[in-house]
Amino acid sequence: MKSFLYLIEADLSSGASKCALELINHLTNTDYKPIVVTQHKSDFNDYCDKNGIENYSIHYARICSMGMGLFGWLIAFFDRPFLNFFALKYLEKRIDFNKISFIHSNGSSIDFGAYIYREKRISHIWHVRDFYLFNKKWPPLVKKLPQYMEKNSTLIITVSNALRECMIQQGFSPEKIK
Repeated sequence: MKSFLYLIEADLSSGASKCALELINHLTNTDYKPIVVTQHKSDFNDYCDKNGIENYSIHYARICSMGMGLFGWLIAFFDRPFLNFFALKYLEKRIDFNKISFIHSNGSSIDFGAYIYREKRISHIWHVRDFYLFNKKWPPLVKKLPQYMEKNSTLIITVSNALRECMIQQGFSPEKIK
C-alpha cells in the first residue's frame, strides 16, 4: 500500500474540499492510502474518522493573509516558519515519512506541503484552484511567488487552462504546470 499526504485547508462546504473528498472516495479501492491533514478540525476530519481514514488537524502556514489587513499579514509572515516547523514535528511523531510516496497540497495558499518538500524531499504536487494569489487580491507572504512555488513542488496542477495561462503570465514555467 502506498501512502500520500493530502493537505486540505477547508471543511466540507467548499468546492476544493468536496473535490478532495471525491478523490479520497475514488482511491478507497486502490493501492493509494491518503493521510489527510487539515489546517483546523472540521467536518472533513469527522468524515475521515467515520470512514477509517487516517487524518490529523494541525495549524500549518499559508502563503497569504487571506485579506486580514496589514496587521494580519504581519502576524502571518512572522508565524509562518514556526507554524510549519511545529506542524512537521507533530506529524513526524505520528507518521513514517519513509512510507509517504508524495504530498498533495489541495489549494494554492497551502504552504505546508512546500515546507515538507524542502525538509523531506518527498515529491510535492501543488493543486492550484483559484486566481486570487495571482491576481494580487491578497498579497502573498513570499516574494517571487512563481519561483517559490516552482522551486517547492514537483508538479503544479491547475483546474483550468485560463488559470494556467494566468500563472504563466505571472512568470510560471509552462513545463511545470499541467
